[in-house]
Amino acid sequence: MNVVLKVNGMECEACGKKIRRALGMFEGYEGAKVDLEKGEVSINYEAPATVGVLIAAIEDAGYTVEQ
Repeated sequence: MNVVLKVNGMECEACGKKIRRALGMFEGYEGAKVDLEKGEVSINYEAPATVGVLIAAIEDAGYTVEQ
């Protein structure tokens, strides 16, 4: 599965690495592409990961996800 989330607060590649590291802690996470210009993160995942868990991970890392 894939979801694209609008994420506020990403300013540099270090932000993208921080988000990927936070997401990587969850079973089912397969990878993410960060687009700093658009402020989007495209996440590939499978069960047991859910969109809600992925959003919580991004927000716990210090960013805001628009829904």
